[in-house]
Amino acid sequence: MATAAPIPPATSSSVFRTRDRDFYARMAVGLALFVVFAFGQFALRGFSHPATAPWWVHAHGLLMLGWMGVFIVQTRLGRARSLDAHRKLGILSCVLAAAIAIAAINAATMALALHRVPPFFSNAYFMALTWVDVSGFVAVFAAAAVALRRDADWHKRLMLAAVILVTEPAFGRLVPLPLLGAAGPWVERAFQIAVFAFPLRHDLRTLGRVHPATLVGPVVIVAEQAAIIALTAYAPFAALAQGIAAA
Repeated sequence: MATAAPIPPATSSSVFRTRDRDFYARMAVGLALFVVFAFGQFALRGFSHPATAPWWVHAHGLLMLGWMGVFIVQTRLGRARSLDAHRKLGILSCVLAAAIAIAAINAATMALALHRVPPFFSNAYFMALTWVDVSGFVAVFAAAAVALRRDADWHKRLMLAAVILVTEPAFGRLVPLPLLGAAGPWVERAFQIAVFAFPLRHDLRTLGRVHPATLVGPVVIVAEQAAIIALTAYAPFAALAQGIAAA
């Protein structure tokens, strides 16, 4: 007679559920602090000048901080089992995610037009980086926020993946990209993927296996970088980027 796979005793306990929610709450705060640190040290080292940055740069940054703040609150509401408030705040999270996508595309376009692209990126690469990363973020976030919102295991893991996906600019301000040449973006992505070691370890400790949702983020990051390279080499796309820069 076939028997079902054993379920770890902790999975049915309130202790397990509390520790699980605590993990995602800690990850939310940790990622937010990391992003603030990465951008802060970049400015303190004189590589950026927030006081003279255009308004659309500040708008994009404020939207990102707002979205990460909402994500932190959402994990706290989940921890407190305030599900009704969690769902209502989720609507604001969706609005902010859409605004972030629009602001990011606008910021990239303006950077091209005003020749503010970092010198170690080509115009085509910079535009592809923005477009592809935004697409990956929106796709993963939409899946978590809408399609899988009723499946808690998938929802919370994909939401965390969406946050890790948008840490790419933060890693870009810590990795010495100009010194690494063509390998630089892949080194940056490797560090970004390494963050998934935390949810992977959490899965192994609580579930005894890696949940498939935890693997979505690393796969998306690799696919994004491959798509960025392909778009950069695509002549019509490169011409579009050059056209914006020359306008």
